[in-house]
Amino acid sequence: MIGENMRNLAFILVLVCLASCSTIKHAVGGALGGGAVAAFVPEPAAVAAGAAGGVMVSEMIFPTTSPAAIVGQVAGAGPVQGTTASTLHETGGLIKTLGYWYLVLFVFLPLFTKKGRTWFKKFGAIHNTVSQEEIDARDGEQDVRLSALEEILKDSPTHQKSKA
Repeated sequence: MIGENMRNLAFILVLVCLASCSTIKHAVGGALGGGAVAAFVPEPAAVAAGAAGGVMVSEMIFPTTSPAAIVGQVAGAGPVQGTTASTLHETGGLIKTLGYWYLVLFVFLPLFTKKGRTWFKKFGAIHNTVSQEEIDARDGEQDVRLSALEEILKDSPTHQKSKA
């Protein structure tokens, strides 16, 4: 158990060390935004939108482009890219990435399990269900049983006492 915890800790440390500050900033912003929305609306789409909003807010609060870079763009007469355009671009990328991860984790990955393959086979064979004739035959059998039950109840002594 200790070995597994140490391996997880080492993995997290490597990810943090290899990630840039802007990546960590967006991860924290997305986690906070998604967590805040999940507290009130536990729907996956709402949580994804909250995570995207968290990334947008973190980009607006701590812009990736430094003031010196903006001055360099203005001095070079290049177009100044605002934080809003950058935020919208990064949010679009985040939503696209979240969509791919959702597809992989909740659609493709379950197909590799026995339960997922069984479900997929049942879903594919949905057109091979019961025919209308079989349904009508079952209804007829049920009507016969119900009428026999009604006859038994009519002949019972408790039913005759309640009539009197």
